[in-house]
Amino acid sequence: MLQCCYRGSMRWKSCSRPGGKRWEKIIRKMRYLCYCDNCSDDQDELESACSGLRCTCVELIKAYPKTAKKLNINEKLWRSWYREIEGQSSVLKECTAFYSSLVDGLQSSLRRRGRLPEHLDGLKHSLQQSLIALGDVARYEQNQLEKERRDWNEARNYYQQALEVAPSNGKVYNQLGLLAVLEGKLLDGAYMYARSLTCDNPFGNAGNLLHVLKRGKNAAKQRQTQQETPGKSTCEAMETYATRVISCLYMAQTGEGSKTELDAALERMQSALVSLLDVCDQQDEATPIDGSLLEALSRTLIQTVCLLIVLIHYNVEKTSHQAFNNGTKRALAVSTMTASSLLSKLTAVLSASAESTRTKYFTNALLPALNIYLDWLQLHEARLSSKTLQKECVLLFHILSANGFIERGLYCAQKREGDLSNATLPEDRELNGFLLLEKALQARFPEELTPEKKFSRQLTEEERLVLRATRFMALSERFVFGKAPAPITFVPTGASHEPRDSKTGRNSSSKATKTTARVDPLAIDPVVTGRLCILCSNTSTFPDGECEFCGYEDDVDATSDNEKDPVQQPLWIQEYDLAYNNEFSPKKSTTSPRSSPARRIDSNSSTSSTLASSPQSDSPPSPPQTLEADFKTIMSIGAEHADFQDSLSADKTQRLIVIDAPNVAMRHGKGKVFSCAGIELAVNYFQALGHRVVAFIPDYMLQSDEERREREEQGEVLTASKIPDDVALLEHLMHKGVLIPTPPQDYDDSYSIQYAGLHNGYVVTNDLFRDHIVNMVGPRERKVAMRVWLRAHQISYSWVRNEFLPNPNFRFPETADGAF
Repeated sequence: MLQCCYRGSMRWKSCSRPGGKRWEKIIRKMRYLCYCDNCSDDQDELESACSGLRCTCVELIKAYPKTAKKLNINEKLWRSWYREIEGQSSVLKECTAFYSSLVDGLQSSLRRRGRLPEHLDGLKHSLQQSLIALGDVARYEQNQLEKERRDWNEARNYYQQALEVAPSNGKVYNQLGLLAVLEGKLLDGAYMYARSLTCDNPFGNAGNLLHVLKRGKNAAKQRQTQQETPGKSTCEAMETYATRVISCLYMAQTGEGSKTELDAALERMQSALVSLLDVCDQQDEATPIDGSLLEALSRTLIQTVCLLIVLIHYNVEKTSHQAFNNGTKRALAVSTMTASSLLSKLTAVLSASAESTRTKYFTNALLPALNIYLDWLQLHEARLSSKTLQKECVLLFHILSANGFIERGLYCAQKREGDLSNATLPEDRELNGFLLLEKALQARFPEELTPEKKFSRQLTEEERLVLRATRFMALSERFVFGKAPAPITFVPTGASHEPRDSKTGRNSSSKATKTTARVDPLAIDPVVTGRLCILCSNTSTFPDGECEFCGYEDDVDATSDNEKDPVQQPLWIQEYDLAYNNEFSPKKSTTSPRSSPARRIDSNSSTSSTLASSPQSDSPPSPPQTLEADFKTIMSIGAEHADFQDSLSADKTQRLIVIDAPNVAMRHGKGKVFSCAGIELAVNYFQALGHRVVAFIPDYMLQSDEERREREEQGEVLTASKIPDDVALLEHLMHKGVLIPTPPQDYDDSYSIQYAGLHNGYVVTNDLFRDHIVNMVGPRERKVAMRVWLRAHQISYSWVRNEFLPNPNFRFPETADGAF
């Protein structure tokens, strides 16, 4: 009877494009033939019926993938194997071969062109379910072995391949969580179970997650009773931190324990995190960088932050509304403490040695988790206090800015064809399919992160650091500038733009925010966040009248020497500033406004009299004709007073001039070229005035092209500020005793400041050394005194082509003793 029914089913199967109900009827009949009790006497006929059922399912999956997904054919196919696997373990190899063949066929079908989107969706669904089945079979094979011999890597590989097909399937994360728990990795297990709840297709309930959190709490109690050794290994520190995090989260979600006990658990968790970061940071400098250790640290921090985000949103025990709110507040407190510890550690490490290779790798391990939390914080800003993490974020923002990460980002973007916004990082791939951060990923990557797109761009370690640092700076703008970062579209290199109309900009800003989807962390818009500083060219809001990057005092609200009355300027200067320097300037007129005259105009000319008598209404008026005297004549007025004489000359006293060589060279090269000729021109200028001149420069600037090429091959990004255009000229200045090289690992600005201070010298630079003052060790009074000394001993400058032009307002102090 089985054979007759089987042959009949084959005839039904050969019908052209049967409907869903007809296929479902065929599958139901064949399942009945396989598992009915009356038909199970003949084992050969039973196996033949099961084989027919599986062949029918496979042909339906390949020919009609959309219908197969609708009828849950993959689930029916797995159940046909699962019944046999329960009975006898010898079927495992046969099942593995069957699903391996099915996976190969589905992958081949997916590579064919011209398929409809709904067919592709059905094929991907079947492929993922087949890979999950292979992982389950591999797990069953290991369960038959002794515990010491079990290896879950094969099963994990199948599950990971299933995630690559469709990253938002909760069942895959649930299976990965099960493997992690079997291996004793409780934090990994809790993270995977949490991810299984936050997918497009969630799996199960929160019971598994709560069970793992409870096991972590018990493990933390056992560790708490054990005596901790001061010199613990990295693995022990990581395991201690993992158990304490899980214990805190269990108490936060269940409400178990008093507030005092929860606070004590939070303190233990923070202590474990600080200890873990210190252990990973204090590796021996002589040993190679442990990449696997830093990857494990980064993965642990990312899992912790994502788990915290999930538990902030979900109440595990589904109790009352009040309990839900309390659990959310406790989880938020844990996440804030974690982010604060990461910010403090990053600030300390980057302040000590930002250019160290070991520091770069360590920073690359900490920034991903921090950026993920800030991404989530930006999406839920209305629910949180605006003061959260503000102080720490502002401090780290300034440190990154002082170390030139904005310029590094622009340089890396230029090397990557002008755009790094589409470059994916490992954490982007990890968050793919995570619903709680879906909006952040969609804003950063408008297109889907398919496996082909995810691995299309390989980044060096330096580029990863730059991209992560610029992402952090973009996410921290609301802390620094007092408002949330606005979406900024990428501006191609070399694109020209018309001047902004202030009224139009104000009216259309909200519309632009709604329609813009992509956020480029490397794009900088001075109109959105402030205005450009004249000295350092950074975008600043000028709090307290000073640039927060370089300390430049803005002269918009300048006062006179008595600090009471504003500076009395001629009326034409005030109107000119109002028209061109005000943030909300009037609309651009069709005729060009006239500035102050650049040439002498004949008073008898009718043209000049006409222009003077009837100025354009839209233009700022020209200065009165009485101010158009010869420049030398103007400067000679009051020249008999010593205060108005040229104070850069060395007629009376020879001064020590210390030149900030990199600063002068980059300014002469207009920020694009390290112009060695600029250093020589500045040296010649002050030597011609009779002063003694020295200049400091990092030692690596004198490297040959071969040595520089080796550094690039090691992954270091050499920006324009690190590549001199004439090394031979630098060597010539060094042999003359003018140019002094400094060790490459040291901060060359410290040598310039120290030498000038010890020998009563003056530093030629446009850098106000704000980072040097911030990183000084000592009381606040010491930093204030250093800032005052630097302002009195700094000679700013500019370039007019090859003509060196020092600050005309600089004056040497009257006293000869100006040393530290």
